[in-house]
Amino acid sequence: MCAVLEEQRLDTKAHDRTGFDSGVPQIYEHLSRYASQDRRRSIARVHVLVDSREPARILGYCAISAAQFWSRSLFTRLARFHTGLDA
Repeated sequence: MCAVLEEQRLDTKAHDRTGFDSGVPQIYEHLSRYASQDRRRSIARVHVLVDSREPARILGYCAISAAQFWSRSLFTRLARFHTGLDA
C-alpha cells in the first residue's frame, strides 16, 4: 500500500503532537502548547498533515487565523513610535 497524505483538523486525542519535530523550537512549542488552546478558543483553525498508514504521526501543520486592523490607526501609532512625536 502506498502512502496517502491527508489533511485533517487537529484532534488532540488522535494526533501525537509530541512526535512532531520541524527542527525549529518555536514551531514545536506552538504545536505542543498553544495550537489546541487556540482551536478551543476559536482563535485559529489548526490542520495537520498525516500519512494514512500512520494517522497519529503529524508530518506538518498549519494554523490559520483571521485578523483585522484599521490602517489609519496603525499608521498613527507607528508614526508616533518612529518619530517620538505626538502625531
